[in-house]
Amino acid sequence: MREADTDGMRDRPLEHKGHTWNWSQYHKWSERSGQLYPFRHPELGIVGKDSTFFCMGSCFADHVAEYLRHTLGIPASSFGESRFYDTTSVLQTARHLLDGPQYDWSEMWVTDEGKFAHPFRNPRYRADTLDELKAWSDRIEDEARAALRAADFVVITLGGTETWRDPVTKKAFVTMPFPDVFDTLLAAGGAEFYDVSYAENYANLEQIYLTIREHAPQAQLIYTVSPIRMTFTVSGKDVAVVTSQSKSVLRAAAGELADRYRDDGLHYFHSYEVIQYAPPGHTFFNPDDIHVSALGVRTVMHEFARCYIRPEARGGEYALEEAALRHTGTVAGVEQLAPYDVRAQVVRALRTVGLEAPARWVYSRYVLSR
Repeated sequence: MREADTDGMRDRPLEHKGHTWNWSQYHKWSERSGQLYPFRHPELGIVGKDSTFFCMGSCFADHVAEYLRHTLGIPASSFGESRFYDTTSVLQTARHLLDGPQYDWSEMWVTDEGKFAHPFRNPRYRADTLDELKAWSDRIEDEARAALRAADFVVITLGGTETWRDPVTKKAFVTMPFPDVFDTLLAAGGAEFYDVSYAENYANLEQIYLTIREHAPQAQLIYTVSPIRMTFTVSGKDVAVVTSQSKSVLRAAAGELADRYRDDGLHYFHSYEVIQYAPPGHTFFNPDDIHVSALGVRTVMHEFARCYIRPEARGGEYALEEAALRHTGTVAGVEQLAPYDVRAQVVRALRTVGLEAPARWVYSRYVLSR
């Protein structure tokens, strides 16, 4: 059910279980249940065809950038070759790009094979020399810094609360150190597991927002909780329980902060809810039951376009998806549309298994040239 009263005001009072209240701002679960699209969110129309996006955070940030760029034709980039799953890593990186260096080269790792690895960037990358590692890091950071400073919108996808960090400096690594450095690092007391609390996440998210606003005052910031589930946990708890707790903490912190700064260019987008509250009979996960399917990504991003992008900038594919959704009331019709950017998925798959050079070649040859 699509309603024009996006502020929640109704022309009838609230009724529930035989009781009536003289109150006209509400939204009932009976109106949401069984409905996939749209959510109660105003169509803000703040994004134009020439608006620029910078996306960073968990792997879902790549999905956002790819859809904006390839499906809607809106300039968008994501942080090259690196993902940041926890808010501490995101804040460290934002400060590194905008305030100044947050680490020095003495903090780099040396693997069991004598290779050099970066604790705060792509954990799979290995360099033969420190100079090679510096050159690689400088390149992707320079690209990210320029894109972040110039962006009209910054989208940050929040992955989880679990992290690994240096016990002394408290600097967060981008992920659990890989096996070729893990044993040595742990034996030397150079790594510890840490679960970021609600208060810390809230403070991190606020500082990320304030840092970006200081250095890129034109940018509006959109937080979203990634619907992709945790692959594993080392907390000793069940992975489903930890996934729920982790996503809940991030969702609550981001939501409270967005409510506080709602008139100052900070937004929360409900990608997590689109996937989490899909009606019975709809599955938006791949067979691994962890990653969101191509159809799930399309559905999330279609809702994103409705909420933020001006109608004239949404493009033909949006219109096809909208017609399918209006016709069926679900996303069933969307499955008949063209598959979602298989070339970008190939790039992501290559990067996932550590084949960065082939990934860059495919990206340059088949994605950028599209």
